[in-house]
Amino acid sequence: MCAEKDEELELSLRVLTQIWKASAGDKNAAGWVITISYAIGFILCLAAGIVDYKRKNPGRSARFRGPWLVIAALLLLLGINKQLDLQTLFLLLGKSMALKEGWYNRRYYVQALFVMILVAICILLFIYAIRRMRGRWKKYGLPFFGAVFLVVFVLARAASMNHLSMRLVYSYRIRYLIRSGVELAGILIISFSALQSFRVKSLKKKHRL
Repeated sequence: MCAEKDEELELSLRVLTQIWKASAGDKNAAGWVITISYAIGFILCLAAGIVDYKRKNPGRSARFRGPWLVIAALLLLLGINKQLDLQTLFLLLGKSMALKEGWYNRRYYVQALFVMILVAICILLFIYAIRRMRGRWKKYGLPFFGAVFLVVFVLARAASMNHLSMRLVYSYRIRYLIRSGVELAGILIISFSALQSFRVKSLKKKHRL
């Protein structure tokens, strides 16, 4: 009996993996533009973090730390997931488990609980970030605002996956355009703020000279 269940589970996982591979990622032009934007934003944040550290610690070897580290990590993870689409695999595995365990009809409650937990974690991280940002809003306020945009995108994506998106927006294309717009806006804000930080640092050097 256990062997039969193991075989069924293995077969189910194979099917789910094939479905995920077939549907994973935004392989259209907009999806690739956003993925490339993530990569560019990550590189800019990486460079901004290193330059920022060297400016504060002249003479020391370049290191990468601080707010730019957190934002760069966020861009890297979201950029990778843009094409891997891991949330789809997670959703498929959850549905398969719900069918096997007999709580498929109550799956929306589980999905809603997952979204609420995700929102609670984001709120706690937001409060923590605000406390850490005291006295540094002028320097890191803009990239922080861009990161908030991306977090809103993640929450909206999670809500739409769980059928909790706004009832007023029926069209898939409209939802996709809205999500893509918010996502790209967050990336552009962060990238612009990283470029702006280079400009500010170069101006300070000229004034010193």
